[in-house]
Amino acid sequence: MLGNFKINKTLGIVYALLTIVIFITIFAYFYLNKHSEATPDQTAKPAAIQPQINDEELAKIAQNTISNAQSSEPEGLIDDSILTQPIAEDPALIKDELKQLEDIQSQLKEQKDILEQQHHDADQLIQLKEQQLADLEKQLTSQ
Repeated sequence: MLGNFKINKTLGIVYALLTIVIFITIFAYFYLNKHSEATPDQTAKPAAIQPQINDEELAKIAQNTISNAQSSEPEGLIDDSILTQPIAEDPALIKDELKQLEDIQSQLKEQKDILEQQHHDADQLIQLKEQQLADLEKQLTSQ
């Protein structure tokens, strides 16, 4: 019985050491692969190509972008082409269009409510600032 215990004890130690060696080799493998990927070869990088543009071309491009920016009108939430589009014949498409229009309408209503709240808050802020200025003027005249 005592002999079996020594064999089981040595087998346990061998299994433990073998497991530790396997974990160390796996860790070393992934560690070395990670560091080898982190430092790529310098020769593998392609050279960046810089286009040659002279000052005249830059001036033309700048002038075109400025004129385009000035001529473009701000875009709204919806465009006017929706008013001229024909109405769909299919009931499913009609329901889909109605749902889209209801969504747009609800977005517009939310936007209007937010803007009204901001306007109200701005009015209150102006009123409070006027009151603060009046109080400061009274304080200044009393000194």
